Amino acid sequence: MLGRKVDWESVDEFELKQVHLDLLKEAVIGWTKWEFGAPCIDPKRPYGNSDVFDDIAEIIKLDKKECYDFDEEDWKEECVEFMEDLHKQIQIALEIILHCQSFKLGKYKKIGYGKWEYIEGDKKNGDVE
Repeated sequence: MLGRKVDWESVDEFELKQVHLDLLKEAVIGWTKWEFGAPCIDPKRPYGNSDVFDDIAEIIKLDKKECYDFDEEDWKEECVEFMEDLHKQIQIALEIILHCQSFKLGKYKKIGYGKWEYIEGDKKNGDVE
């Protein structure tokens, strides 16, 4: 689960996975009144409840026995980092879905500010290149 820290806003390639779609399916969409106003994912309750880690863990079916410290009644640090990282990836996943107008799983390459193109499919899931 542990991995390298990534600045997701600066990546040039990204793999859209089912876990991203699972989280986005549960996203709570609202309206922000900042500036002109715009649709947004609720920053306090992005997946329905204010306990974001519990929501993410439930949605992605994270093994609580491995990731939760029942003595401390809190998530283990490595699991928190994993879930925070996954949550940050949602920005790119949503950008790809909206720009490409597709939910196709696989690898995408950034071709401009907010613009992505599909480059490689997930052959295990039957995608054709």
